[in-house]
Amino acid sequence: MRRLVLAIATLLIWAVCAFAQDYPNRPIRIIVPTPAGGPVDVMARVLANALPAVLGQNVFIENKPGAGNSIGSRQAAAADPDGYTLMVSAASGLIMSPMIVRNAGYDASSFAPIALIAETPQVLVIKPQLPFQSVAELVAYAKANPGKLNYSTGGIGTLPHLNAELFKSASGTSTARSPNGNRSWQR
Repeated sequence: MRRLVLAIATLLIWAVCAFAQDYPNRPIRIIVPTPAGGPVDVMARVLANALPAVLGQNVFIENKPGAGNSIGSRQAAAADPDGYTLMVSAASGLIMSPMIVRNAGYDASSFAPIALIAETPQVLVIKPQLPFQSVAELVAYAKANPGKLNYSTGGIGTLPHLNAELFKSASGTSTARSPNGNRSWQR
């Protein structure tokens, strides 16, 4: 965490020198295109807490979740390119959503990257009470019990969603909608 804050502070000192001397002269907004409390939001809040000491201005977070990160990303892309609106996003909001969402309103060229602030692993977890303890047992169970397993993601087009679809494709299981709208594994 200390290295992250130091790297961010160094980057921002450099960025401030590149701008006119009066920047920043008002608060800075960071758009986060995911719900509050998730990994992207937490990293944005760590950043927002470190920036005022470096920039001398308040920094506030605006969570704009929805549509696979497209809503907040669209707002950030439409903001004035004056350095007062930043965005902290996962790759799904920047790259994947414009590929799978019609008329996303932006593409990867709509943004100028400043820094990679975090990398997060993707993990597959289950309740310990379930009757399988390995991926092979999970696949066998899913094939033998179609429609009984559900998975959850942050939305269509997000990295967890695409990872689940890749897993199902590689394992020979498929997706069906259940009556309550959840996605479930099916043979």
